Amino acid sequence: MDTGCEKPETLDYVKMIDNDVHKVTTLIPDFEGSQSLYDHCKKKNIIPSLCNRWCTGKAKIRTMRKYMERPCNVHIGIGWYERGRIAEKTFKKGITPQYILEREGYTRQDCISLIQEYKLPVPIKSSCFICPFMKKKEVKQLWVNHPDLVMKASELEKTCKYDTYIVGHKPILSYVPHKTRKLIECEN
Repeated sequence: MDTGCEKPETLDYVKMIDNDVHKVTTLIPDFEGSQSLYDHCKKKNIIPSLCNRWCTGKAKIRTMRKYMERPCNVHIGIGWYERGRIAEKTFKKGITPQYILEREGYTRQDCISLIQEYKLPVPIKSSCFICPFMKKKEVKQLWVNHPDLVMKASELEKTCKYDTYIVGHKPILSYVPHKTRKLIECEN
């Protein structure tokens, strides 16, 4: 799924594993005329929400439902440690979700070990750069690798019609070291 807000490392990883043996199908969500999740949010003066996860439904689940032929099994990479995220009710008749990682009791470390066993690089945790579920350390890492994306997320927060923020209860820039933030802000 390419929402237009994926981190560059995620897109690079998908390109790396997309080959003749493992073909990757990239789905592009319909954002009511907008080119990406970011553009959709900017146009509507909203941001993704911790409360109701509308972006997951609009950008991912709805798009996958349109693509899938029924009946089918859908393999979802939710591990044992994330089992609270499993939501059977989001699937229509004829779509059977398979949570193999959760069923087998895989932790994040188990997944990393399996990836390394196959001599593949371990990918970063995949999420949009405007994901409200990012942890503080993920925002800091995003700042190190892509300060432009953090600034873009900050601009989105400023245009939001609600008094809310992308990560937690304060602006995304508050998670970035003050000195480095000032350097970037001066350049722009």
